[in-house]
Amino acid sequence: MNLYPSGARIAGRYEVAGQPLLGGMGVVYLCFDHQEQRPVALKTFRPEYLPDRGA
Repeated sequence: MNLYPSGARIAGRYEVAGQPLLGGMGVVYLCFDHQEQRPVALKTFRPEYLPDRGA
């Protein structure tokens, strides 16, 4: 599984602030938004489900 590690930047804007939280089909990243200067949560599908349009 390819996940962003703590300290990585997503889209150059969101800095991952800890370990990702894994659910059945999703991943939640607790991040710091450097553009808005506030904490945010980013949720996406687990990498193995991204190619599946039906998911």
